[in-house]
Amino acid sequence: MKHSQSLHSRLLVVIIIPLLLVAALMTVARYYEARESTEQIYDKALISIAHVITRDIVLSQGDLLGNKLLETLTDALGDQVFYHIVGDRSPPLLSGYTPPPVTPQALQTGLLTPVFFDDIFRGKSVRVVSFREYFSTNHYEGWVKVSVWQNTKQREKMSLSLTARALAMLALIIFATAIIVWFGVTYGLKPLLNLQNAIEKRSPDDLS
Repeated sequence: MKHSQSLHSRLLVVIIIPLLLVAALMTVARYYEARESTEQIYDKALISIAHVITRDIVLSQGDLLGNKLLETLTDALGDQVFYHIVGDRSPPLLSGYTPPPVTPQALQTGLLTPVFFDDIFRGKSVRVVSFREYFSTNHYEGWVKVSVWQNTKQREKMSLSLTARALAMLALIIFATAIIVWFGVTYGLKPLLNLQNAIEKRSPDDLS
């Protein structure tokens, strides 16, 4: 009987352990996939908001954004938004928070195309978009350098939430698989185990 239980347990271990390893690898892969998807979604929102902020600053000739607009932008992204706008012409158009995160040297290629990078601002992780844009209005004509950034707390929460959902689904699949395997092994081995038990009960001298 002990031998049959041992065989039963070993078969379950051989089947379940690889499933757990695959689940662990899939969870890690899903986390990075969720993180990449979240980053793309938030980056698109961040660049859109950066353009809104820039146009508002230029049209208002450098006035700070109103609290109501800032609150609306923060609600849209779920994290606090910061900005720094500076113009090339003299006197320079300047508005926003200082000092802004410094664009890494490797990404400074004229900034005609928006670049994204991670940094630390006031002790917190932030995601930054930086670019240059040309304006021609009644009040301002020239290039402005734009830096807009936000805290990354909501990004991380969204990534973890997506990963948790995937993990819960994997756990459910593994649990269901374990139940199916348990019954499959139990009933699949039953004829073999019955034969083994019958042989063990026979006397060595019984040749019938």
